This record gives sequence, structure tokens and C-alpha cells, in this order.
Amino acid sequence: LGEFVLSGVNRVFLEKVGGEFQGACFPFVDGLQCAALALTTLPDGSLVVGESNRGWNSKGNRPFGLQKLVWTKKTPLEVQKLELTKTGFRFTFTLPVANLGPDGGFEGTPMFTFDPHSGPGGIVFLGKEFPEGYRGTFLLTRFGNFIRSPKDNSGFDVLRATLRRNAEGRYEGHFHTVLSGLGRPIDIHQGAPGKLYIAEYSRATNSSDSYGPSGRILELSVAGR
Repeated sequence: LGEFVLSGVNRVFLEKVGGEFQGACFPFVDGLQCAALALTTLPDGSLVVGESNRGWNSKGNRPFGLQKLVWTKKTPLEVQKLELTKTGFRFTFTLPVANLGPDGGFEGTPMFTFDPHSGPGGIVFLGKEFPEGYRGTFLLTRFGNFIRSPKDNSGFDVLRATLRRNAEGRYEGHFHTVLSGLGRPIDIHQGAPGKLYIAEYSRATNSSDSYGPSGRILELSVAGR
């Protein structure tokens, strides 16, 4: 799908829910010469973009253009699809990201998933308004696992993920606990600069208190904000 003002191409994922199509839109290519008006594919799989900014301003340095986009044969780490579930959304990425610990269920060997029912419920990127050490990392919430015995409870926390590329160019993540003992956090959002808000589903924090009191909205903020 061509983007006029921002001079790029977006990718759209569609699914049918309740008999109606709905979907999500992801950035695919940016930095084109000017507004993307028409798209077509060639037999070799490349994408040709017809461009013009006539009649309305767009980013770029040309009044019109024709560009051919060719896959480099290298798969980037991007969101592949976003699907609706009964309790929220499910993200699928184009590449696996290994958890190298020390937290988030790490037990000495790289892992590529979270314990059942303790998967991430929300994620935010920490930009320049956050302190050094947090800047450029992600915070994510883990819902909380009530399936097993109390000693095996997992989740109920907020993790900080630091992603790095390894020698093969694949992303790996180091996960550290920022907050624990929360009441089944289901989402995290950024408000004003330096402020984050965490939504809890309930206040239960282990399998013996699965019907605890109502959850809270918690605020995290950089000192002085």
C-alpha cells in the first residue's frame, strides 16, 4: 500500500473477524524519492513504485519518479502479522529472538518463548527521555501463569529487554526484571515523556489467589518528571 505524504510503502495484514475483514498496517519501505502512487510486481518478484508529489507535498527530493525495490535475500526482524485473540492480540515476528537471560524464565540455555500463560501482554520502546541503561531498550509485561503449582508460578512482572545482533546478524535479547509481584499485568503504555502506565488484570500474584481484588493502573516515571 503506497504512502503519499511520507513517501513509502506499507504492508497490510488482514483477517476476517465476525464475518468482516480487519487488519493492521506495518511500515515496509521508507525514504522514497517522493509520494508512492502506484505499485506493481514484476515476474522476478521485485516491486516497482510509481511516484509523484504533484498536487500535494510529500517527503523526498524529486517531483516524480519510478523506483524498483529488490529483496536483498536477508530477512529483517519485523512484525509479520498481528492477530486478534479472545483476550488481546498475538504478534508474530519474522525471526526468532533468543532470550539469553538472566530473567524471563531463562534456565541456562537460550530460549525462544515464554512459559505458557505468562507471555508478554504489552511492550514499549524507551527513547531518549529515559536514563542511560534504559534508553534504547524495551519494557514488556508478563501476564502470569496459574496453571502449575505455586512454586512454579511465572510472570506477574515487567521485564527490560536489550536486543543485540549476534555474529550471524540475528537478534538476541537479554532480559532483566524491573518489577515483580504485580497483579497479572496485561499492558503497558507510554504517556507523557518519561512516564509509563501499567494495567493489571487482577491483584492475584500466585495460583492460590486466582480470584484476587481488582487490578490497578500503575505509573512509572523518570525521577523529576
